[in-house]
Amino acid sequence: MSCLQRTALLGCLSLGLVLAGCGGGGSDAGISGSTQFAVQDAYRKLINATTGWSVTGTGSDAATYRIDFNLKLAAPAVFPVTGANGAVSEQFTRVVRNGSMLAEGTSRLFFNAGTLALLGTDEGDGTCSLATSNSTLPASAGSGAQCIEIASDGTLGSRA
Repeated sequence: MSCLQRTALLGCLSLGLVLAGCGGGGSDAGISGSTQFAVQDAYRKLINATTGWSVTGTGSDAATYRIDFNLKLAAPAVFPVTGANGAVSEQFTRVVRNGSMLAEGTSRLFFNAGTLALLGTDEGDGTCSLATSNSTLPASAGSGAQCIEIASDGTLGSRA
């Protein structure tokens, strides 16, 4: 797995945590004393948006890192592996260390526009990934007592 693939995977996992309300469960039931987040609505808005953000920080090697993510809705297309028609969201990712670019690339995420079910990804280099599991996101999720936040300026923080 390349550095860019690991970074994209980390970004997707981080985004999943944020969308799930930093600890939300797989149930649509509310959590007592918590803030509820409309997970499906947030994901639908994100995957259909033209947006971008950067996250910066210092690594354990004392180097400064920046990861840039840019998303935009592309024209619907046929997913090469299955031949299924799908909506397409393009994700551009760039990783910068101490001001020098380490990696960048664009992948296309194919999905069902109605259900948001993932069909697969086209990494733009001749490789594709097929979705092998597709569970529906909960309609809403609640945050727990602790939550990691990504601010609009890309910085990380936490709140009680």
